[in-house]
Amino acid sequence: MPYNVVLSIEDEKNKKSTLQFNIDDSYSLANAILVARGMAGLIDAAIRGVVRAISMSLGVTLPSGLRTTPLSGSDVEEGARFQFITEGGYYTGFRIPTFDEAYINADGSVDTTDANVQPIIQGMLGDLDFDPAVQIVTGLMTDARGDDVGAVSFARESFLSSRGSGA
Repeated sequence: MPYNVVLSIEDEKNKKSTLQFNIDDSYSLANAILVARGMAGLIDAAIRGVVRAISMSLGVTLPSGLRTTPLSGSDVEEGARFQFITEGGYYTGFRIPTFDEAYINADGSVDTTDANVQPIIQGMLGDLDFDPAVQIVTGLMTDARGDDVGAVSFARESFLSSRGSGA
């Protein structure tokens, strides 16, 4: 799967827009970064705004054993928000859409002791060994600044309004 590159472009009114392009995954990561930076330079010469950021991601083949059909009653608007605090005192986190309400307590908090929830937290804190050939290291997960995730701040139910059909 190719590298997906996103350039964030800002205008004089401080409004931002993005453009995306793909780079063949036969390139090494270092070379893909060079291509992304090179394209940013070419685009910069043709725009009136400024390139403010470049981000890149690489699609990964899904592992076998994952569910292939959504369970009845699943809804992306219903979820759970997990927030973590980093070693430097910053907050980072994510929202899990379609989170199973069976793991939500009466007060709206997530049951972080449940056998299906605890591994998510352990993974974020660097307490799981995803590959026996790789030693467990602290600081496996970080925030966008690269600051190590240190502890759970909260985990609670989260609702979002619909953004469209997704079709």
